[in-house]
Amino acid sequence: MFQIIFLGSMISAIVIVFQWLAYHPGSVTLIWPTFNISVELTLMQAIAALIFMIIFVMIILRILIILSYTPKKCKRWQIERRREKGYQAISKGLIAAGAEDTATARRLITKAYKCLTSDPLLDLLEMRIILLEGEYEKAHRKLIIMKDQVDTKLLGLRGLYMEAENQNESGAAANFARDALKERPGLPWAVKAMLKYFSLSSQWEEALQILETNSKNGPFKRIEYNRKRAVLLTALALRELMNHPEKAKMHALAAHNLDSSLVPAATTAAKACAILGDFRKASKILETTWKREPHPDIANTYVNLHPKDSALDRLKRSEILNQKNPDHKEGKYAIVNAAIHARQWGKARSVLTTILQDNPTDRACLLMAKIEEGEHSHRGRVREWLIHALKTPKSPTWIADGQIADFWEPVSPVTGELDAFKWKVPFQKIHNSESEINYCDLINESLTCKNH
Repeated sequence: MFQIIFLGSMISAIVIVFQWLAYHPGSVTLIWPTFNISVELTLMQAIAALIFMIIFVMIILRILIILSYTPKKCKRWQIERRREKGYQAISKGLIAAGAEDTATARRLITKAYKCLTSDPLLDLLEMRIILLEGEYEKAHRKLIIMKDQVDTKLLGLRGLYMEAENQNESGAAANFARDALKERPGLPWAVKAMLKYFSLSSQWEEALQILETNSKNGPFKRIEYNRKRAVLLTALALRELMNHPEKAKMHALAAHNLDSSLVPAATTAAKACAILGDFRKASKILETTWKREPHPDIANTYVNLHPKDSALDRLKRSEILNQKNPDHKEGKYAIVNAAIHARQWGKARSVLTTILQDNPTDRACLLMAKIEEGEHSHRGRVREWLIHALKTPKSPTWIADGQIADFWEPVSPVTGELDAFKWKVPFQKIHNSESEINYCDLINESLTCKNH
């Protein structure tokens, strides 16, 4: 609004001035003595000539400025054009490399090098081509060069890390991951690599430090972070359990507070409390986890918590535990095991019969064989139940990457992944008749040896 008012005022002022000059005419005389030239103009003509001269000078100056900048603009345009062609060649080269068209990719990178002197994308494309051509020694040298450059340092470290991992050089791989973390704290692959390295070598304190240092900008969300921290604390507690039960209790309780469904954390905390004489705290920890995650390890630890208890006392504790989560079959299994140890065959049989009617597994069949052997020493029925165990579904067990373990471990022995062991049913192969006959022969031999 102000600009409109100002422009209108200026136009009005110019009109008024010209009107005044029109009513008050005057003259201007221009004399050039050297050439004896004299020109007489009216005042209006002189003003118009002056305005024309100013405009003419401005146009000439503008043309001169444009002409002075034209070479630079042309050069800049040529550079931009060459750069555009270079990036187009890189883009097409990456597509060709992705399609494993090595010849086309090599031709395009040659074109890109003519247009671009240096660029991180050129290094990336060249690495892809070298790997496609199978020249791994050349790729290694290229990765070292990339590691020493600012723009491609992380890419070079990543490539060197993967190379070391493929060659099972865990120490070198850890060094590359450590350098990457110094360059970029919280880099996901580097955090996971260092966590894997420290976990595989049972350096639990260092693994915890890596996890805590990268808790905010690391690769794990809060729930996953808490779980991994709980697993590491449990591993630390297991190591300290026998020699330093106070430290084991502290670490295991911290893990239990982070994730009360983590069975090993609960059992380790309870064992540490029991060693220190705090049986009430131990029972409370186990009961808390039992309500969330009923598990045989919880039941076994709970029933055998007091070392001086008799077999009947342990049977009573199993019944108490079953009442904490009566709808889950693990409580019934705890009663059956305790009843067998107490030689209460009738109770063990009656409880186990309900399990067999509901969801028979090899675990239930093996327990029934144990009852038949302990109560009646009936070889025929024992053999029958053992054969049933072959045909019934398998019971859950600790499994990580296809490896079955009797006890929980914090790290997979195959991949080094933290918290890889899960409680689940293993893959069950179908046995043919020949294998079943061989297994039955083994059962007969074991029973015969036992009787002798």
